Amino acid sequence: MLLKYYHLPITLLLFGRSLVDALGSSTVTNKPLNWLIVGGGPHGVHIATRLLDEVRVSNLQIVDDGPQLLHKWKSRTAATGMSYLRSSASFHLDVREDGLKRFSEQRGVRSGSRKSKKSNLDPNLFASDYQRPKLDFFNEHCDHVIAKNNLDDCHVQGIVTDIIPKEDYVEVDIRRPNGEIVTSCAENIVLALG
Repeated sequence: MLLKYYHLPITLLLFGRSLVDALGSSTVTNKPLNWLIVGGGPHGVHIATRLLDEVRVSNLQIVDDGPQLLHKWKSRTAATGMSYLRSSASFHLDVREDGLKRFSEQRGVRSGSRKSKKSNLDPNLFASDYQRPKLDFFNEHCDHVIAKNNLDDCHVQGIVTDIIPKEDYVEVDIRRPNGEIVTSCAENIVLALG
């Protein structure tokens, strides 16, 4: 089997085990994770969501140094002072293409807000040009996606310090906030670094 690298914007996916065959073998005492995602920003959260929903992954881990997922995204976007995202409503973290719009419809029913005649979207949540969502509403939807998929349970706070290929898995050393180094093993790893 060939080791395949799939380059996506800001994301690197590593599949397969051939490289580790060439590097030597080792044994592991615990069962590796199916997937380990390095990065708890928008890309990492979206990839985790897709893996859980479409691939039905049974065990995955998201390593990020923030105290919660999307911590850097939220603090950095808040610091810009922007009210609306630059991207349209079709760019979001949920699996369904219309996930953000459907969330706004559900939210509209809860809040009793009115939709514009021109579109199905609440004008208080989306800019009229390109249906760009308000930042706070987008973040609310992100929190909904994280909660719906129990991604907080998959989050490990720390910084990856080493990635070591083995015969049937990859070892990942993680420095926790207290300085302790822990090792996770995974069959597949995603580098979702922003």
